[in-house]
Amino acid sequence: MSDKKLLIKLFDDTNHDWIWYADEFQSECAFIYLWEANLDWEDPQVDKYFSEGVENMPVYQKALKNYEETSQLLKSELTAENDPRIYWKENKWAWVKLYTAAQKIGADWIYLILEAPIRLKFLDFAENWVDTTDLTSDEYEAFRKKHYPPFKDAWIDAIKKSAPSDNDIFGDIWDNDETFEVINDVIEEEEELEDPEPIKDTSIDMNFGGSTAWVNEDTGEIKLSKNHPGGDQWVWIDSVNTGDVDADGKTLFVPSVLEGAIDWWVGLGNPRSDIMQVSKTKIIISGAGDYSKSWLRRYFFVKDKSGDLIISY
Repeated sequence: MSDKKLLIKLFDDTNHDWIWYADEFQSECAFIYLWEANLDWEDPQVDKYFSEGVENMPVYQKALKNYEETSQLLKSELTAENDPRIYWKENKWAWVKLYTAAQKIGADWIYLILEAPIRLKFLDFAENWVDTTDLTSDEYEAFRKKHYPPFKDAWIDAIKKSAPSDNDIFGDIWDNDETFEVINDVIEEEEELEDPEPIKDTSIDMNFGGSTAWVNEDTGEIKLSKNHPGGDQWVWIDSVNTGDVDADGKTLFVPSVLEGAIDWWVGLGNPRSDIMQVSKTKIIISGAGDYSKSWLRRYFFVKDKSGDLIISY
């Protein structure tokens, strides 16, 4: 059953015209969005409604399948295709919706799947302080009891702050009216570069010596800091699994900034000359319009304009 039919089946009394403008990714997100919005916390059947929604949610079912197949594997045996740390990093918005809903109704059973990346990240952290070869040891258990709760809370707070907003996911179809098509025909009110510089090799090394990288979506500035710089304009930079491969067949991982989009395009084997730097917060890739519904839309505002792809914060 398609995502749109699932929406109709589960929300037969819901009428939102914007659903019909949704692409495949937005349609799956719309299922989660409306499911969460229709949860009635006081309804005695809310647990059943919650479970039925999750059972029909592809993003959760894939995570469940991955967990069932990998729960007995060593951390080193995980791959980019089944590592929950990578999977949920690519699906932050859905993770936040699911976790928030589960907290509200006390659906503790779902935490086994949703907290899988947290447990693995905690092991990464714990390895620096305690022997993690035996997770049943008294030493590790004492360390876990003391440090895991604050570690988990900090991780949840970080993912909530860095996850896309509802408007990031649906903004283009929520505002889909007669004027929408011309919005990107003009450059937004931002300072253009008077003399656009040629695109250089801007590949970012994601090993920042333990610091976290942040990008200012208003100015394009990148800052290294263990703490959030302050202000909604600063967004945590992720290492993104684009789902594409380079000429050698290796998966393309890039940072979630405009420079990462440039590296991705070049990594696909395209010339750097295809890219025009409009401003510090916007680029246009010639002939890339077909990618307007790719991984890019989870991190940027994207628009297919006459076959060219406009990417901006």
